[in-house]
Amino acid sequence: MMIIYLLNVLMLSRMGYTFDDEGITKKQLPYYLIIQGLGLAALTINRAWVVLLLAVVISNGLIILWERKTKNPRIVRIVSLLGFSVVYFIIINLTGGINFNPVLLSWVIKMIDKISIVKDLGQLSRINAYCLGFLFIINESNTIIRQLFDWIKVSPHPSEKGEQEVELTPPSDKYLRIDEYKSGRVIGILERSIVYLAMLSNEYSIIGFILAAKAFARFKELDKKVYAEYVLIGTLASILITLIAASFISVLVH
Repeated sequence: MMIIYLLNVLMLSRMGYTFDDEGITKKQLPYYLIIQGLGLAALTINRAWVVLLLAVVISNGLIILWERKTKNPRIVRIVSLLGFSVVYFIIINLTGGINFNPVLLSWVIKMIDKISIVKDLGQLSRINAYCLGFLFIINESNTIIRQLFDWIKVSPHPSEKGEQEVELTPPSDKYLRIDEYKSGRVIGILERSIVYLAMLSNEYSIIGFILAAKAFARFKELDKKVYAEYVLIGTLASILITLIAASFISVLVH
């Protein structure tokens, strides 16, 4: 449960740049650090906690430095998520002293007794796991899909550069409409959220409905080969990542 909690805190702190492909900005940095700080504040302060704190501070410093020097912050985000997972796993297993603050835990237990929705700590642990998958598909998977587009050099229909457009790198010679780029991201988030909930509820038929609805909405634009490839690859990658995430969480909670 502890590693899941720490990863949830990390991914929650990274929600600040869900719609931003650039490195973390000065405006986003306080939110990023405050969320992680509050997450660590909920733990018992001991030697293991100090080791964890130092690891988090050093890791974040290296990540921010790397993001500011690289031309592709998405790679940094993907690698940093894997890196934090490894760091958390090693520290938790080697120290064995990373635990929730007993005062806070006692308060949570009292709140559970008052709230009929959550019956016990076991159910709270399952909710923690479900949140892990949900946070991953909302933000982290979006970064993976965007990076996939860059690797295979697929993008929505490019047009002439104008005031309402943004350059996509790579490929550096193509320009995209900002509204198209951002709407696709929002649609992807909603799509993955619905598929994730459908998978956890064993309602697999909903996936077919989503594919049909998306094809209907984009019917006219699918005549364009480049755009059709972009939509198809994005949709399949989005659903595949969500299916893997939902399957992993299902195994985790059972």
